Amino acid sequence: MKKYIWAIAAIIMVAGIITIVACSKDSSSSETQNGLTTQKTPNQSDEIDIAVWSNDSISFLFDKDNVLSAIQSRFQDSLKINCVMEDLNIYIVDVENEILPVVSISYFDIDNECSATMFGTLKQYTNRSSSIILTLGCGEIMHRCMGKNCSKPCSATYGKDPYGGTIFTGCTPCTAKNPQKEAFCREMDPFQGLISLAIFDSFLEGLN
Repeated sequence: MKKYIWAIAAIIMVAGIITIVACSKDSSSSETQNGLTTQKTPNQSDEIDIAVWSNDSISFLFDKDNVLSAIQSRFQDSLKINCVMEDLNIYIVDVENEILPVVSISYFDIDNECSATMFGTLKQYTNRSSSIILTLGCGEIMHRCMGKNCSKPCSATYGKDPYGGTIFTGCTPCTAKNPQKEAFCREMDPFQGLISLAIFDSFLEGLN
């Protein structure tokens, strides 16, 4: 009996290690620190290049419609999130004179009858030209703002922690579009890993 117990424990341990490795950070990689761009280490399976930032413009390295369609399918079929995907954007935020690339993915939550936007920060890597590669890490889509009856889209806000690191600080205030109806813009519960992984896999599927 003890042999069987140890065998089962070993299987569970191996499965856990595989799960961690799938989204683990490569300690030997040259990551962006405090907004600085660095050279990228080849063959990092936990990161994918999704855009190029050059001359104040951002070019996608993926098919936007395909990625949105893939996310919606995974959300509905695997995660049972009843939604309709709306838009996907990459934009630059200035956080106390530090450049922060952000990816946002918005959808309409049918069950809750409100809009939701998911956010993640992107790493910056230099290449041979003067452009910057924007890279999505596995597990980087970690925040979500949900809004209803707001005059402007519900968005994320960023700031600095006491150590100088850039952090998500919450969601933008909501000004009611219709004062007679309920209005809010609030942060939802932290994401499960499966949601972030579903988005990461959808980007992989939509790469050009």
